[in-house]
Order: sequence, then structure tokens, then C-alpha cells
Amino acid sequence: GRSIETGARLRYTLTQIVDAALWTLNARTGGLEACPGRRMTFADHGPPGQRANLVLSKYVIPAIVFIQYAAQLAYPSKKHPRLRRALLASYFAAAVVMAYTSGCTDVVRARFPVGHDTLRWGGYSAPALPILLISAATVGNFCVVVDDARVLAVLVVPFLFVITFLWSTEGTLALGSKWCTYCLIYSVLFLAAPLWDGDGADEASRADARDGDPDDGDAHDGDADDG
Repeated sequence: GRSIETGARLRYTLTQIVDAALWTLNARTGGLEACPGRRMTFADHGPPGQRANLVLSKYVIPAIVFIQYAAQLAYPSKKHPRLRRALLASYFAAAVVMAYTSGCTDVVRARFPVGHDTLRWGGYSAPALPILLISAATVGNFCVVVDDARVLAVLVVPFLFVITFLWSTEGTLALGSKWCTYCLIYSVLFLAAPLWDGDGADEASRADARDGDPDDGDAHDGDADDG
């Protein structure tokens, strides 16, 4: 799962950087504005003081989402190479649509664990159904490319947990900043890979076997000396 692991780390690192940049803009500009008039366009300028917000929200975040899907489809297995290429092209088109439909990020109130401000990427609370369809596409990617049941479980089960937890605590799935925060659970799982990745255990066993070979040779030498 190295390619998905690398892609996830890259994606969540990038989203955290974007989050930090948007919070910095929020402090320096007196507040982020949703700029709904820039949705359904490929505008390159926002309201006064919001251009950086627009560029990050409308173009950088969709690019990061595309990187995530590209990393998923680059998983090192021999499964469905032609389907992967078709899916990658469709996700590029989806990223373009995401950029077209997004506006500027704004700050809204979240409920969990207590009332607090959070970022709503793109300044638009999308209905749950489109987000669930995108989530289903993510799970579908994993099923298409992953040929190891353990890796598939590690990727899919936490993802479904994040969706369920976000919906049950906030009543919406449109809080992008919380998505990337909760998905940091993958960092813990990847660090714990030696505990669940059978390939690592097999490699350790092979290394132990190799280390044991010289000892066997010494034993045979001893037998020869006795003779």
C-alpha cells in the first residue's frame, strides 16, 4: 500500500497547509467570505481582500482532491489497468467541475465537541447525496486496485467511520476542514503498519532465516572437525 500511503500523507499534509493558510487569511482579512457570485464560473478574482481565498478554495483544493484519487489508482497491483486510466480521466473531469462550482471558503459553526468555528471549503453546503456518491467512488477505487484484504480493510473501514462520525456529530458532510482532520487517523494506521501488514512480518521472517544460515554452516564445520 505504499502508493496509497504516500498519496494520503501528501494529500492530508497539503490540506493541512491549505487549512492553515485559510485560517491565516481569516485573521488578516477580518473574515473569510463565501463569495457565491464566483460559483459556477472560472473567476480568478474574489471580492476585495478575498482573491487568495478564492484561488485556494476554487483551484488548489480541487487539485489536491485529484491528487488523492490519482494516488489511489496508482496502487501497485495488476488489477484493472485499463479501468484505472478511465477512472483517472473521469476524476480529472470531476475536479474541473468542482473548481467551476466552488466559491470562496467561509467560516461556519460546528457542533462537536463544543460549538466552534470551522472552515467550509468552497463556501457551499452541498447536500449529503453528492458527497456520499463521491465517497462511494473512493471506496470503489480501493476495491478496484487493492489486492490484499488487510490493506482494503484498513483503507475502507476508517473511511466509513469518518463519514458516519461526521454526519452523526454535525448533521452535514460538507465541512471539508473536519474531513481532513478526522482522516488523520490514517497516519496512525500507517505508522502501525508493522502490526497489521503481513508482508512486513514475512520479510522479518526471511531476514531471520538468512541470519540463521551462517550458524548452520558453523554447525556443519564443527561436524567435519569432529570427523
